[in-house]
Amino acid sequence: MYIDTFMAWWDLIWTEYYKTPDPYVGIATAIGALVTALALVYTAKAAKAASKSTKVAQDSLDHTMNNTRRDEFARHFTLLLELHNEQHEIVKKYLDSVHGKSFFESVRAPITLKEAHQLMHGQSFISPYMRILYHALKYINNSYYDPKADLKEKKKYSSLIRSLIRNDVLYLVALNSAFTNDKGVPNQYVEYQSLLHKFSFFDHAQFYKTLANEDASAKSVFDAIKTKNDGAIALIIHDILHNTKQFEEKIEMPLPLIVSSLYQNSAYEYSSDYLFNLHNEFSEIYSKRKSICLMKLKKDLKIEASFKFYIGMFMTSNPKDEILKYRNKKITHKIESYPVVDASYIENALVNFKDSDYKSDINLSFFNINNYGYVSFFESWNFDQDCREYILDMQHKSDVEEDKYWPEVESHIDFWKSYEGEISAKRVS
Repeated sequence: MYIDTFMAWWDLIWTEYYKTPDPYVGIATAIGALVTALALVYTAKAAKAASKSTKVAQDSLDHTMNNTRRDEFARHFTLLLELHNEQHEIVKKYLDSVHGKSFFESVRAPITLKEAHQLMHGQSFISPYMRILYHALKYINNSYYDPKADLKEKKKYSSLIRSLIRNDVLYLVALNSAFTNDKGVPNQYVEYQSLLHKFSFFDHAQFYKTLANEDASAKSVFDAIKTKNDGAIALIIHDILHNTKQFEEKIEMPLPLIVSSLYQNSAYEYSSDYLFNLHNEFSEIYSKRKSICLMKLKKDLKIEASFKFYIGMFMTSNPKDEILKYRNKKITHKIESYPVVDASYIENALVNFKDSDYKSDINLSFFNINNYGYVSFFESWNFDQDCREYILDMQHKSDVEEDKYWPEVESHIDFWKSYEGEISAKRVS
């Protein structure tokens, strides 16, 4: 660079010399130009050296400042880590106590997130720990010594903290930050949960372990919850389809299942898929239970099945005398002389019973005698009652076929859709 500059000035010197008429003046001019060229080259070289020296000094200063920031960050982080570990020990001892175990039992039960939040909020052993952990994560995120560092670098410090936390305490951390809004109004836990997501804090958490012993797999615990809930839904559908209130089954959502659905963890995929599609279980189970119900109704409503106690029985208008004859073996005529109930007789009777005011002949009775002379005896009002129940069952069958009970099932679906939406809204995206 300097040679090129010098040669350019040298060409300019000789050009000036040849252009000047007076040789002495030309020589003087050329010498002056040469001196100027040499001065400029020296100045440029000095400027470059000064610039290089300044850069070295700046790099050295930056390195020193970066080391200072790193040392300051490490010092402050170490202090927070020590405070965290102290509080973590306090929480562990509390959870291992009788009162702590009772508290923990209450915050893994099938209660709402809001109820769990109220139980944890201000808890004397839990709250201080949660605050220390929050400040530690916030410090790592906002005050990291290298402004250009990526998330991977910061995670080295958050992972160190996470590795020290016991699994049941880790569950409480997740639960503590799960209630991020109340009826859509955000609260201070939004930023806390956001940090937990950012640092992938629960990648290796075993939330379902809080519901079982250490030997049980998370999937087996989840499957047991799902199976129980599927059974509860089936019984709810059964009551709807049969228009009864026979069962008092409830669908239960233990909080570890909900927490597993809100944070990325080993059980997130199947937990969230189940929780946020629970309403589909009602549709699927309703379809299956409806088919089973109709199959049973069709089988039970066959005349031979519904009136099996009557078909083949004898009819009489004076049953007491006839029974007395048979018991005393004073049979004056053959039993075959009595009219016999058959399917045709019942079908004709059912036509009459479609009129709600219709009644059988009050003098009519039905009887049968076994090989030992014992009598099975039915009054006409028994037959009337059975016919009316049969007609009601036929109407019930028609209602099931026409999906008259679907709106009630749909109300359950709408409820669980709303529930799913409420839980989903608690997750900070």
